[in-house]
Amino acid sequence: MSPSVQKFSIECPQDRMVMIPFDLVSGVLSTGKFDGVLSSGGTGVYTITFNEPFVNAPEAVATCTTDNRFARISASTAFLITVEVQDIAGGASADGDFGVLVCGNNATLIAQG
Repeated sequence: MSPSVQKFSIECPQDRMVMIPFDLVSGVLSTGKFDGVLSSGGTGVYTITFNEPFVNAPEAVATCTTDNRFARISASTAFLITVEVQDIAGGASADGDFGVLVCGNNATLIAQG
């Protein structure tokens, strides 16, 4: 009698680190436009919604490319980040160009057999 052969597959999560750059120039995403959608929440408030959500809220860093302005990440979730641009003198919200680097974790299931 021959031994029986049992086939099986194992599914396990594998971490996939993703780094996505975004550049906003004149109110339009130039870099990252295929990875997210930009919307404005008013003067100096921008939301980038990711086309593919992260497992958890990603880390992000922003820098403003417009003179006399600074950019900061005010919210980060698995689905979106919010960037606020403010004037250096007084801190009032102001429109401006900026760059953002988003780094996070996406999990994929790999079937092995």
